[in-house]
Amino acid sequence: MSATLCLIDAVPGGVTAGLAPSLLARRQSQAQAMTAAGGKLIPLEYRQAWQLQSLPAADAYKFDAPGQNEALDHWFLQLGAPQGADAGDMRARDAGEIHQRRAWFKGFTQVLCAIAAKGLGPRWLNTVDSILAMTDKLECQQRLHRQGLAVPALLGEFDNFEDLRQRMEDTGCERVFVKPRYGSSGSGVIALRRWRDRWQATSGTVLREGRPGNSLRVLRQSCPRRIGALVDALAAASPCYAEHWIPKPRAPGGLGACWDLRVVAWRGQARQRIARVSQHPICNLHLGNQRATPCWLSSAQIEQVEHSISAIASAFPGAQVFGADLIVKADRVIVLEVNAFGDHLREVHLDGRSSHDDQAHELCATADLATCA
Repeated sequence: MSATLCLIDAVPGGVTAGLAPSLLARRQSQAQAMTAAGGKLIPLEYRQAWQLQSLPAADAYKFDAPGQNEALDHWFLQLGAPQGADAGDMRARDAGEIHQRRAWFKGFTQVLCAIAAKGLGPRWLNTVDSILAMTDKLECQQRLHRQGLAVPALLGEFDNFEDLRQRMEDTGCERVFVKPRYGSSGSGVIALRRWRDRWQATSGTVLREGRPGNSLRVLRQSCPRRIGALVDALAAASPCYAEHWIPKPRAPGGLGACWDLRVVAWRGQARQRIARVSQHPICNLHLGNQRATPCWLSSAQIEQVEHSISAIASAFPGAQVFGADLIVKADRVIVLEVNAFGDHLREVHLDGRSSHDDQAHELCATADLATCA
C-alpha cells in the first residue's frame, strides 16, 4: 500500500503562467518526495478544497503556504472583509503591496476552519489552531515567552509612528524591529534605531504612492519624516508590533556579515538547517542574502538548538512540521520567529534527505506498517 498526502496550497489548477517559480517549486518538491518514497501527492488549491463537499481520501493532509498568488490573496481578503466595508478598501492589492492584513487573516482563518471540517477526522500534519497561532506573529512570540523560551522583548502592538516612538522612549529602547502581525518572508519588517532625535530605518519595504509594498532591495533611510510616513502607512495597512532588536552574531571566516539560523523541525526534532548571512540586519534569503552551511556551530550550540526546537514543538503540540529562525549565541538560543510553512529549504539535506523527504518517507513507512498489521 502506498501512502497518499493531500496537499492544500496556493497553486491553482490549470494555467500556472505568471506564478512565482518558488511557489511551483514547493509543490514539485513535495510531489517528487512522495513519488520517491513510493507514495502519491494529491494537490488542491485552497479554493478547490473550499468548494469540495469532502476532501479526497488520503493518509495525511497538509496545508501549505497561501502566499504568492494574488487572486487567492484577494479572495481571502474579501471573505474576511467587515460587513459593510467599502469596496475600495477591499480592492485587490497591487503586486507586492501590503494591504488589509487584518481582513486577510480573518478570511484565511475562515477558510482553514471550513476545509478542516470537510474530512472525518483527517490526519493533519499541522492543525488549524497551530497554523493560526504561528501565523499571528505576536501571538506566536507571546506563547513562546509563556513557555519559557528566549525571545526578543516585546513592546507590543502600536497604532502609528508616534505611538511607537513613545513606547521606545518609555522603555528606554533605542533599537527595535517593526513587524506586521500577520506577515511572512520579511514582508513589512523594518529595523529601526534612534539616537536622540536621529533615526535610521533599514527595510525592504517602500512607499509607492503612499502605499507600503515590498522591494527586493534593502534600503536605509535617515529622514525622520519619511520613516514616520512609512511606519504610519504600514500600521494602517496591517496591525504591527515592535520587539527589541537583538544584534546577530558575525559570521566567521571571510563572510564578514551577520547571520541567523533557519531550522526545519519534523515531529519535534531539529532537522535541516541553513545559516542566512547578510550585510544588513534582515537576513531573509529572497532579499539577496547568502546561504551558508553552519559548520562553525559547536557541539554545545547544536545541542542548544535541538533543545530549543523541542521546546518550540511542545509549545505548538498540533504542529508536526515548522521552520524556526534562531539567533545562536555562545551560551543561548533566541527564537526570532516560527513559521508553519517554513519547511521548504531548497537543496538542503540532512542524512541525505530534504525536509519533504522526511515527511514522505515517514508517511509511507507508517502506511506500510499499517498494511502489514
